[in-house]
Amino acid sequence: MRGGKIPFVELKAVADSECRLRNPWGEGALTLYRNGKAAGELAGGLLRFPAAKDEVVALVPRGTILEALQRDIDKP
Repeated sequence: MRGGKIPFVELKAVADSECRLRNPWGEGALTLYRNGKAAGELAGGLLRFPAAKDEVVALVPRGTILEALQRDIDKP
């Protein structure tokens, strides 16, 4: 969290299966990234999407650039 807000969510899948996650931004639309590349959009309170074992998945509010957020977090 930064300033009381969640800039992005990132996870690593431990198995080939469906991932279910409560949308930390309410019902708002977001962009799904797979291994650092934009891979579609999702919306709704409960997010559901397939994930492959060891795949890194990131979710950001729609219109947000993941790379910019990661650079900002990496700053000391």
